[in-house]
Amino acid sequence: MFKHCLAFILFSLTCGFAYSQSYSVQTISGDSAGYVNGLKSGALFNSPTGIATDNSGNLYVADTYNNVIRVLWNSFNLTGTLAGNGTAGFNDGTATAAEFNNPIGVCVDKLGNVYVADMNNNRIRKISTNGTVSTLAGNGITGHKDTAVAASAEFNLPTGLTIDTAGDIFVADAGNYDIREISASGVVTTVAGTGYAGFKNGSIDSAKFYGLFGIAVNKAGTTVYVSEYINNDIRSITGGVVSMYAGYGFGADTGMYQGPTPSGIRDGGLDSALFDGPLGIYLDTADNIYLCDELNNRIRFASINRGTVVDFVGSGAEGFMDASQASDAELNQPFGITMYKGTFYFTDNGNNRIRAVIPPVGLGIPSVSQDNASMLVYPNPCTNKLTIASAPAGAAQLMDVTGREVWSNPSIKAPYSISTMGLAPGIYFLRISSATTTATTKVVIEH
Repeated sequence: MFKHCLAFILFSLTCGFAYSQSYSVQTISGDSAGYVNGLKSGALFNSPTGIATDNSGNLYVADTYNNVIRVLWNSFNLTGTLAGNGTAGFNDGTATAAEFNNPIGVCVDKLGNVYVADMNNNRIRKISTNGTVSTLAGNGITGHKDTAVAASAEFNLPTGLTIDTAGDIFVADAGNYDIREISASGVVTTVAGTGYAGFKNGSIDSAKFYGLFGIAVNKAGTTVYVSEYINNDIRSITGGVVSMYAGYGFGADTGMYQGPTPSGIRDGGLDSALFDGPLGIYLDTADNIYLCDELNNRIRFASINRGTVVDFVGSGAEGFMDASQASDAELNQPFGITMYKGTFYFTDNGNNRIRAVIPPVGLGIPSVSQDNASMLVYPNPCTNKLTIASAPAGAAQLMDVTGREVWSNPSIKAPYSISTMGLAPGIYFLRISSATTTATTKVVIEH
């Protein structure tokens, strides 16, 4: 379905992951194309694209063809409209009076304000926690203009959005073939790109992009990652240099544009993997990337630590099927992806659904939403050491979000301390099993 929207953008621009076996895929909301609020099971969307979550686990979705921003409340079994009256247009004001025109990218700041890449309005919009919609950046003119006053800046088909901990917003400005930044103080600048379509790594002033869409920034705010659905790759921008993160041609850039990277489906090393229309990306705290590989109908996992790309979700068949094994699920043009407490959420654009990739209870890793209160650990988040203050005596395992065991001890008794110095920052799950009970909890490691 969203191929039509991608075709519009193109026209505008030119004229077995083994660990996934323990995850399941479930539909959270949506069915056929439409516009219905209410119970999540009965809600309808029309081309859902970008997705983001706040600190409370509420999901925000750009419902592109309905020209609204939807919300799926975590504490209630309800889907509603956060902002937009459903008319394609431009209007700031109250949430019910506001108008959008093909909104796509969304991100959320730490206070719960939602930001929207309003693609056809060439603006970045803000939905405040009080429901007021305003223009954060962009005057609506199709163009490229950096400025110290965000409202005077110009964009051209902005697609992806992300925000760092300082409140700086990064924009995939697809029609300008570059990455822009809106600082917390309202200054708009160009991060990387020449304004011309192509493929070239190197300095930010000479690098070229084509088909910018997904965008993410690391916790420190020092590295930006982007997906390119035409160049079929993931690039990184850090220290004034643009480099390949994943995709065929890694390390072989001649500096001359020779056409888009070949499309296809191939797992393997970061430098040999093939993608076909990579769109939304989610970056974990260890700088590994989960990406929606749209035309391959899969979600892929690119690990900088392992140096590999593997399938995470989807059989590759275009269709709709939930499954107890993530690799058996059928998707139809997955688009945006986010994560909250170990569960991944993605927009299945062609199926007009919001779906979840859920870690198991009792297999691999436990669902983070079912942490066991019989275990107490501190500090959490931790840096170099985690102390188990109380827990059943028994066998202990520490696993990462893929279910890979990173530490174990066949017999421990609280109090007990675990060294976490050699582990990458990120989310982990600690499970302790005795003869009669099992206790699990989420652990966050920061360095």
